[in-house]
Amino acid sequence: MPIFRHSKRSPADLDDRKPDAVYCPGDLIGYNIWPNEIIAEVRRRGIATLAGNHDLKTQGYAYELVSDDNRSYLSQLPAHITLEYQLNNDHLNIVLAHGSTRSIDEYVLEDRRKATYWT
Repeated sequence: MPIFRHSKRSPADLDDRKPDAVYCPGDLIGYNIWPNEIIAEVRRRGIATLAGNHDLKTQGYAYELVSDDNRSYLSQLPAHITLEYQLNNDHLNIVLAHGSTRSIDEYVLEDRRKATYWT
């Protein structure tokens, strides 16, 4: 879900909390009637954003409201982001994905074996 979906206070909350990093799991469009404003705010803040399944649709999901420039932006979003962290003596690799690492349309369910989500 988009970072600003639930509350108009979210941008101010980010300003107040000043997190080290912010990641958006995608679906900037499809859950609201102001997709260009949402995309503009995410872009203005430089928030690392994944392509959501709604973002890559060509019609519906408020896609008709999206400007050409923002459509181009959405089409260039990555399918996943890999993060590397060092925590004490442990080297951690974290993959952020909208859906599974195989497909942005694949739901990740708790009762499926973890191994089935990797390509």
